[in-house]
Amino acid sequence: MATSTGLYKYLAATSSWEKHCLTTGCGLAYTKVSVGGDSGSFANFLSEVWALDASGSAYRVDRLKGTTTNSISKITGATLTQLVVGCPGDVMGLSSNGTVYSFQ
Repeated sequence: MATSTGLYKYLAATSSWEKHCLTTGCGLAYTKVSVGGDSGSFANFLSEVWALDASGSAYRVDRLKGTTTNSISKITGATLTQLVVGCPGDVMGLSSNGTVYSFQ
């Protein structure tokens, strides 16, 4: 879930929400979120969660860093207006001038 206070993940086991944060803190608001992944089986579901802030900077939830504090990485490069996520590793963005970018 994305809100004006950040990104959250629902934990069914505890019926609670965990907040994802940058290493610099949790103060960012996200305007767009895109999720994709490979759902080969529910037990092995791999998802990619990406978000854009109001200035068009892109962020991704880094599964290797865990699920909460310090789990969001800022992706440097283009300023984007749209973001689409497919299978893990398939991420494309669109800039305001119509340039299409893919995450490598």
